[in-house]
Amino acid sequence: MFRYKVCDLNVLSEVYIPVFDVLDKSFDRTIKISLKNNLPKKDFKDSDTIFSDDSIFYRAKPGLIFKILVNSDIIIYKSKEIDKDKIWEILIGVPFGYALRKKGFMVMHGSSVVINGQAICIVGSSGLGKSTLALSLVERGFKFLTEDLCIIKDDIVHFYSSWIKIDKNLKNKTKTDLNKNISLSFDSRGRELNKMSKENCSENVVPKAIYFPIISDNKNIAQMKDHEIFKFLFANSYRIENEKESDLAMIADMIKSFDFYSFQRNINSPIDENVNFLLSHIESILD
Repeated sequence: MFRYKVCDLNVLSEVYIPVFDVLDKSFDRTIKISLKNNLPKKDFKDSDTIFSDDSIFYRAKPGLIFKILVNSDIIIYKSKEIDKDKIWEILIGVPFGYALRKKGFMVMHGSSVVINGQAICIVGSSGLGKSTLALSLVERGFKFLTEDLCIIKDDIVHFYSSWIKIDKNLKNKTKTDLNKNISLSFDSRGRELNKMSKENCSENVVPKAIYFPIISDNKNIAQMKDHEIFKFLFANSYRIENEKESDLAMIADMIKSFDFYSFQRNINSPIDENVNFLLSHIESILD
């Protein structure tokens, strides 16, 4: 069994997860990850996610199913064709997102960076350039905080992992120290994970603002109204179908607690232009 500390939770896992630091000392586990070879009989005809009263089933691909229990334990069911050593690639995304949501975290699809002890979160669906924006801000003096999952609890953005998923061509252009990398088998966009140096990473911090990137022909940043924020949070956060009241309460607390901005970015413009435009706005709102 492998022992990890993730978002201040003790994780005991049968699966090795190379993006988390292994702990030597024993502890009382908060989340246990176990592996089974017999696939459960579940009908995933209408969706890859099935919610029941005591668990969540997520089918990542044929032959690989994750079950997240009410106490956030994760059971991984795999067929013989699935390579055990590759399972962690999927585990650290959706399954862990639901496990953390079950522990009371607000979990969103996004990346986070830190400046002056305050977190800037970039939240949105896949393909909007969240990781690229985050890496570009790190090049401009920010600290790296989260990749893929933006994790908030008690008005704190929690550090998740020091690895960032980026395009291989972008790696050759960045000035940031990325001296370790892991090739990915299941990434549809052909990206790889690269490790940020300790000096470029941040610990848990309070959030300052949350930006929602929007693909546009123009560049514009505008403060969002409550109904707009609700729509975006509803679409980009981990929600549990049979815990709607809790989901809505989390979203309402977020709307009251933080500043939200829509960030229209022109993808036809050089990335530096988009990042500098975003940076100028961030600097204008910093305390």
